[in-house]
Formats: sequence, structure tokens, C-alpha cells
Amino acid sequence: MTIFVVTIFYPSFSLILALNPLYPTLMGFLGQAFNHANLMHLLFNMFALYQVGFLLERLYGSRQFLLLYVVLWLATAILILFCGGPSYYLGASGIVMGLFGFLYGMEGLSEYFKQQIAGLLLINILIGFLPGVSLIGHFGGAAVGYFLARLRLFNLVWR
Repeated sequence: MTIFVVTIFYPSFSLILALNPLYPTLMGFLGQAFNHANLMHLLFNMFALYQVGFLLERLYGSRQFLLLYVVLWLATAILILFCGGPSYYLGASGIVMGLFGFLYGMEGLSEYFKQQIAGLLLINILIGFLPGVSLIGHFGGAAVGYFLARLRLFNLVWR
């Protein structure tokens, strides 16, 4: 977010980051979820996070939701670091996709609800094929979220 605010006043700052040899490893690993390309990118991620995050936090409680978010953050960052090639990545799309993947992987959901989530996942994975969008972030996040749900490491709280 800080990077986004800086780029409002200094638009070429993103280019400076992109040319920095440490950005693809150090900054990209930990800072990707907080940096967004523009206001629309930030708003899309925030809207999707609100949709899925509200539901998962109600189901699992704040602490487990935070733990899930951090695990997805680190997992997608590691996937991008090792599979993404030398580039820089922006946004929390991988984490949000991981949350949707987690929701899809949960047991006890109605088929109708799962179909709705599957549609969202498919659309967002297809968006990953667009130029400048991270397919590894989108697909990898969804896959990690799905497998975390299937492992049943998180317990329902139903608050």
C-alpha cells in the first residue's frame, strides 16, 4: 500500500523498483501483497478479500483466519519466488485466490455454492493468462488454499 501511495505522487517509482535487482527476491517475497499497480488493482483485491474474508473469518474466527492468511501469503510468495522467474509481482491476488480455493476445498458446502466458487476460481485463473498478470500467483494460490482445506488443519468455530 505504501508503494501505491508513493506512486501516486511519483509515478516512475514502480519502474525504479522493477529495475532494482533485489526487488524480485527480497521485496517481491514479502512485499508483493502490499504493493498494487494502481487504484483499480487495489480495489479489486480489497473487494474480493472482503467477500471471502468476511465469510471465512465468521466460520473460523479471527485468529485462525489470520493464520490462514499468513500461511497463504508465505506459500504464494514462495511459489512465485521459485516458479515465477525474474520479475516483480504486485497485489494480494494469490492470497485472495488461496482463500477462494480454501473455501472451495471445505467439506459440507452445497453443490450450488461450490459451483459459484468454482466459477469465480475459473474466471480468475483465466485472468492469470493475461499479459502482466501472474498465473502462478492466481493458480498457485488457489491450489494451496484448496489443499490446506483438504488437510483440515483449521477447525470451524462458527461465530
